[in-house]
Amino acid sequence: MNKPLMFISLFALLLAAPVEAGSAPLKCISLQCDDTKTAVAACNAVKEALLKQTGSLKVIMTNQDVDSDKFDLRITLELTRQDADVLAGHLIWVTQDNQSFTGPDVEVSSSDAPLQIKALNDWARGLLKVSDLPI
Repeated sequence: MNKPLMFISLFALLLAAPVEAGSAPLKCISLQCDDTKTAVAACNAVKEALLKQTGSLKVIMTNQDVDSDKFDLRITLELTRQDADVLAGHLIWVTQDNQSFTGPDVEVSSSDAPLQIKALNDWARGLLKVSDLPI
């Protein structure tokens, strides 16, 4: 009868073991974007893609630098080209320990019409896919 109690006690100790710093799950992300019409639309698409990918995270959009203590991850959307038929850019992210990373550029274009929301959403999903965000 003591063996099951010892097993439960050992199991409880394993669950109560301290978690390594840096491995705690993210809770809140800031997403910094310019305040141009195109940048806001692209940023909204990135926010939606982040929410779909992560589920329970809180994503707050801002157009200015934010206090790093309030966020687990700070992401900046940097657009390198924004025309009616072409959008290109990459993500820059800073972790809580102030390490900065830059993802690759991703571009979307349309040959016969201005970019539509679906194209922005596909672009945002692709941007998250190629960026190595810690989420």
